[in-house]
Amino acid sequence: MDQNKQIIVLGSGKNQIKYINLLKKNGFQIIVIDKYKKDLKQVNKYIKHSLYQKDIKKIKKKLIKLKINNIIYRSSGPTILLAHNLENYFKIERIDKYLAKSIYSKSYFSSFLKKNNLPYLKQKTIKKFKNINFKKIKVLKPDSSILGKKDIFINKSFNYNSYAKCKNNSHNKKVILSEYVQGRDINSFFIVNKKKKLFVKANFEEVNSISNNTIKNSKILMPIKNIDLNILKKINNIALKIIKKFNRYYGAISITSKLDSNNKIFPYEINIGLSGDNFADKYYPNVYKKNLYKNELKILLNKHIN
Repeated sequence: MDQNKQIIVLGSGKNQIKYINLLKKNGFQIIVIDKYKKDLKQVNKYIKHSLYQKDIKKIKKKLIKLKINNIIYRSSGPTILLAHNLENYFKIERIDKYLAKSIYSKSYFSSFLKKNNLPYLKQKTIKKFKNINFKKIKVLKPDSSILGKKDIFINKSFNYNSYAKCKNNSHNKKVILSEYVQGRDINSFFIVNKKKKLFVKANFEEVNSISNNTIKNSKILMPIKNIDLNILKKINNIALKIIKKFNRYYGAISITSKLDSNNKIFPYEINIGLSGDNFADKYYPNVYKKNLYKNELKILLNKHIN
C-alpha cells in the first residue's frame, strides 16, 4: 500500500460513495472505518469500529503502519469525536477540541458563542425532569442527536415521556431546553483553505415541518427567495466571525442560523464536511455547475481551486 496516498474515510454509507469514487480516481489507497463492512471494490482496507465510539484504543494496532494525512467525514454528531481523536493520533491539525465539542453538543455551541460575545440561541441542559408549565413556548430536544431531526418537542409544558425520548436519542444523554424562535432557517456554507482564504460561499434555506415530534418534509431552497440582501450579508458576517474562532480548520464548514420576524439572527448549529442533505449532490451543482467534492478534496490536498 502506497503510504504517500493513504486516506481514511469514516463510514461507507451512501453519503460517502461519491467521495470514495473520487478518491479512487485520484489514486488514493482508501481505508474505511465503519461498524459494518460493505462490499465495495474501491476500498483497500476496512477497520471495524463504531463511528459513535470515540476511543481508538481497540484499533490502534491497525493504525500503527498507516501514514494518514487526511480524514474524510460527511456526518456530524458523535462521529466528530472519533474524527477529532484520529486527527490527534495522526498529528493532523484541523479540528480543535472547541470545534469538535461545538458540533457534538448544541448546548456547548450555545455557551461557546455566548463566551465569545456572539449571537446565540438561549438554551440550558436539563439534568432531571420537572413538570413545569412555561409562560412562553419552549423547545425540548436531544443535546447530541443520534438520529437527527427526531424527538423535538415544541410546547408550553412537557411530560416525562417527552424528556425520556429526548434523552434516549441523545448520545451524551443530555436534554436541552431552549427558547422557541419562530422564523427562517438560513445556512451559510463556506470552503476555507489552509491560509484561511474563502474559496466557496453559498446560502440556502431549510424549510421544515414537524409531525409527531420529528422534522418532516425537510427541503432546501436555493437560491433563497424574498430576503433582504443586507440581512443575508449580516448572517454571513456573523457566520464568518464564528468560523474564525476555529483558526485551525480548513475544508467545508457551515453555520445554520434562525432569522426571526424582527430580522434578529440566532446561530444554533455548526457542521463540517459535505453533509448528507443533498446540498453537495443536487442543489449546489444545479445552481453553480460546480463539483463540491472536487473542490473540497483540492483544499485538503492544498491545491488551488477557482
